[in-house]
Amino acid sequence: MVATARRADRVLLHNISWDQFERLLTDLGESRDGDYVEASNSLALPQLAVYELPHLIETHRAEGRRAVRKAVRGWAKEHKP
Repeated sequence: MVATARRADRVLLHNISWDQFERLLTDLGESRDGDYVEASNSLALPQLAVYELPHLIETHRAEGRRAVRKAVRGWAKEHKP
């Protein structure tokens, strides 16, 4: 399987079987049948507990997206494993 990022919101997967695709969706907490699997940690930032994201977002939302991203990056740097 080869992943190619063309846009920030898309990933192209080459040479992947349907079974691999279904497992990938399951690992990401998604499925094609509409079920949602709740996770306790972020896949992108495993050290960041998911319940902390809403607080970081709401605290910096009025300042804009850049401020939110900066806050999440700062939090991640402070909590590096």
